[in-house]
Amino acid sequence: SIDPLHPNVYHHVKWDKEHPGRLFMRAGTEGGSSGAGIIKPLEAYARGKGVKILLEHKMTQVIRQGGTSGRVLGVEVQAGDKKLFIRAQKGVVLGCGGWKGNKFLRKLFDSRITEDIGTTGEPIVNSDGSGLMAAMAAGAILASDRAYDRALFRRQFGTKNYLIPPNSPYGSQGIDVVGPRWGHVIFINKEGKRFCKEEDGFDFFNAALVQEDHVIWTIFDDDAVQKNKWDMSHPNTQKGCAFSAPTVAELAKLIKVPGDALSETVQKYNTYVGAGKDPDFDKPPRMLKTKIEKPPFYAAWVQLFCHDTVGGLAINPRSQVFDVYGKVIPGLYAAGEAATGG
Repeated sequence: SIDPLHPNVYHHVKWDKEHPGRLFMRAGTEGGSSGAGIIKPLEAYARGKGVKILLEHKMTQVIRQGGTSGRVLGVEVQAGDKKLFIRAQKGVVLGCGGWKGNKFLRKLFDSRITEDIGTTGEPIVNSDGSGLMAAMAAGAILASDRAYDRALFRRQFGTKNYLIPPNSPYGSQGIDVVGPRWGHVIFINKEGKRFCKEEDGFDFFNAALVQEDHVIWTIFDDDAVQKNKWDMSHPNTQKGCAFSAPTVAELAKLIKVPGDALSETVQKYNTYVGAGKDPDFDKPPRMLKTKIEKPPFYAAWVQLFCHDTVGGLAINPRSQVFDVYGKVIPGLYAAGEAATGG
């Protein structure tokens, strides 16, 4: 039901009871702001208008009169072992999401998004771009909208999963290294060296995405673990993504970075904390909070994720999809993350 305290805010939904799939809603709260908070009232509205929603039906082909010319007549759908053909009365609207899980397409638009970069939403949802591919097979064109200034990437610590709740069968939650907590850590690359100023924000990705093989570790000590109440044990952290050792040199061996380089990096950083100034990367004094000096020492893997592709099928202001010649494909529309432009 719509939260009575926020009757006109359709992204704030009051959940009446728990049910499977509410992975990002905290129990006991009066509302939430995930994508489900938008979809639930829209679903209720659509069903109220008599819309029939077919689950477990995958659209596999956009059918046009004449193949790749003429008006869109409908779609081909795979439902289990059955193939169905659904005729459109007025047109087909594609709301099939983005293509951040399609590793071929996303790398075409940004060569930094290599195969080792994770995808947010997996394994719950895989935005594989199959609906967009079906549209392109019918003559549509895909376009980027990178002029739109928004965060394309996300990160997680001590896990290769994204926003997994505690004790989930889908993977490990990892540790919460955000905001002022960056003042207790440093980030190193595969050479055992710092590469950024460890100030929480999206500028981090500009530096992280150019590191060799995207090998990035968070380094901190036991003081940081105790202050931030980080649970470094498995299954909260993923095996192979979190290590501890009595010395920095031994920690370096576990994460396969040069021991001399990591030891020097930590020692140098500790002098910067003592001086209140970071001459290497200009980390703000307010973030130079604590030295990394109390054993045991810890390393948590930093996993990078593609969160938005910021692109889709090219459309006009009426949401009509363009073909490769810039002409409208009659009867084909796109909306949401499946579309760009307009």
